[in-house]
Amino acid sequence: MNAVAPRERGYDGGGVDGGDEPPVKAPRAVFVSDFVHVARPYGKIAPKLLDPEAMWLRRLSEKSPSSRFVVTAGEPRELNQMTTVPIEWTPTAYERLLPSLEADLQLSHLDGSFCRLGISGRYRPPLASLGLTIDRLALHRVAESSLRRFLLGVEEALTADP
Repeated sequence: MNAVAPRERGYDGGGVDGGDEPPVKAPRAVFVSDFVHVARPYGKIAPKLLDPEAMWLRRLSEKSPSSRFVVTAGEPRELNQMTTVPIEWTPTAYERLLPSLEADLQLSHLDGSFCRLGISGRYRPPLASLGLTIDRLALHRVAESSLRRFLLGVEEALTADP
């Protein structure tokens, strides 16, 4: 009888038995998310996120022009009082040491006075298994903190008077 060892996290065997060869190590994606409640009605904020020129993103980048990351926004979509904007957060320096983030920025209706601004996404720590270990020890907190600062910056850019 052949014993099958359980797959370790971080290995991507794809469900196919590779025979005698060990599975190829693939970096595991790490999930991050955060949200804030915005003291403005959804109807006042959503049009700013739906703006094809993404002025909210320009305002945000003007606030912090010397960034190590570039944030790009995809095409926003709206459905049932929820606006979603796909974003990509890419390092401009130290690309091999800093992760990229793919995320969705979401604005949703709560009531007549409040809406919820949230972000959820994933990144792959650099440096394979060593990067995962470093991420578990400290870098995940840095990623969460950076995500919070970004989210608060987006909130400020969306609530600023034109």
